[in-house]
Amino acid sequence: MRWAGMTRSLMLSKDWVDYAIKLQTESGDGEGDPAAEILNEIVNTPFQLGSQGSVSFVSVNYGYSTFQVFEADLELNEFGEAGVPDFRIRANFYSGTMLSLAAKIPSMDWLSLGISFKYLGINEIDTRVPLANKEKMAEIVADYQSKFQGNTTEALNFGLGYDAGLLTFFQGKHVDFSAAAKVDDVGNTQLAGNFEPKQIKQTVHGGLGLTLHGTTSALHFSLDVRDLQQAYGEPEFKRVHAGTKLTLFNYIGLSTGISHGYPTYGAEIDFLLFRLTGTYYTKEMGNNPNVNPRRIYMATLSFGTDF
Repeated sequence: MRWAGMTRSLMLSKDWVDYAIKLQTESGDGEGDPAAEILNEIVNTPFQLGSQGSVSFVSVNYGYSTFQVFEADLELNEFGEAGVPDFRIRANFYSGTMLSLAAKIPSMDWLSLGISFKYLGINEIDTRVPLANKEKMAEIVADYQSKFQGNTTEALNFGLGYDAGLLTFFQGKHVDFSAAAKVDDVGNTQLAGNFEPKQIKQTVHGGLGLTLHGTTSALHFSLDVRDLQQAYGEPEFKRVHAGTKLTLFNYIGLSTGISHGYPTYGAEIDFLLFRLTGTYYTKEMGNNPNVNPRRIYMATLSFGTDF
């Protein structure tokens, strides 16, 4: 037995959290025009929010999970694609259920193979609303209202797919080493429905892990490279991730790393039946570092137990 429980995360733009705190601390000073300041903040600061949740059960040989993910990014552009102000809306909806099976290779206890079967519902939105064209704006809004009206499951594309992977794990008295390879959406996962995307491309990932540990504390190092075949054509700085985590007495965790070319930080505390985690990371929306970043706070609450 490894884990049984539920997890819920909330993500929110750091810039907007900081601005909300600033409004609270400066309220009542009587200086400036609050409405004008808020409007200026909306114009100049993109907004991103999201949530994700899962209920899962994991053991050495099998696991089950059901999950939902929502992400939205709102950005006002002074000069849009047509040279006039527009409002860009990017949103992703994911839901699904997954069953995973894994087994060690006979006479090779250090090597495990696994496969996951999954049923997914997905909708990815990326649209621009021209602020000057009221008719076009009303048309876009009405279109999405009709898509999502009544039942959100009708606004998702659904499909069956599977992943496969292998893990090598060498455990020592004070040093552990692991290496893994994983293929997501083997042969491309085809999706049926009236929305985007119509398929999820096959992607190959690889990773390395090293742990230095005592009886109750450990220092973990990890490196992983995603989409090795560049099926989605993302630049290298978005595909390489690295991190380290210090675990103290099995109850406290402190971590730092690199994601999308930016530093990440995290901390967690484990109260046995529930766990609190705080994370700060940056997501780059452009194709180069420091082009269009989103600095994000993520708070996670987990209820359950690891055995």
